[in-house]
Formats: sequence, C-alpha cells, structure tokens
Amino acid sequence: MKNFKEIEKLYYSLDRLMDDYADLPETLQAYRDAMDYLKEHKMPPKIEMEVVDDLLSDIAYKNERQGFLYGFQYAIRLLIGEGGAEA
Repeated sequence: MKNFKEIEKLYYSLDRLMDDYADLPETLQAYRDAMDYLKEHKMPPKIEMEVVDDLLSDIAYKNERQGFLYGFQYAIRLLIGEGGAEA
C-alpha cells in the first residue's frame, strides 16, 4: 500500500486519538503470565529479567505494529470492495 507511512502515523498516535486508550486486560495478563513463567523456571542468573522484558516487549510491539498496519490495509480494501467479502 502506498500510504504505509500515513498508516504508521496513525498507529504511533493512536493513544492520543482515543480518550479511553488503555491496555486490554488480556494484554496485561499475558505480560504477567510471561514474567511469572520466567521467574518460576529460574532463568540462569546471567540473564537479567529487565533485558528479557525489553526483548519480549520489542517482539510484542513489532507484532502489534505489523498486525495494525496489515489489518488497517485489509479493512480499507474491504471498505472499497477489494477484499473479497461483501457486506
């Protein structure tokens, strides 16, 4: 899509565009579950939880961004009748 940069601008400012923007309970729970698992299974001492947290957050962020960009693109195609589905 030609307007990927414009869609990215929307993604990066979504929290400012929505008055009630907040992490969903499922999102917060997934984070807690991941951290609990790592602590419970006693990661090697050389590995710092803060570093692991940053790495997992980076993975989640990039997946979320990708999903938003492609989802937005797909939604637009559906709206203009190019997505293969009729309303």
